[in-house]
Amino acid sequence: MDFRRVRAAGWSVIARGQAFKADHRGGVAVIFSLTAVVLLGLAGGGIDFARLANRKV
Repeated sequence: MDFRRVRAAGWSVIARGQAFKADHRGGVAVIFSLTAVVLLGLAGGGIDFARLANRKV
């Protein structure tokens, strides 16, 4: 096994991770997509709860 290649690949991953962390472009899209999923889930839960509360037994 060529350890020099493995070490170089490891440093490449670390360098890419640091570059990704430093890049702020597109951050709003990521935050919006994560919050949209949560808000849609809460809205669906609210609709389900309202239907359950209005159900007549």
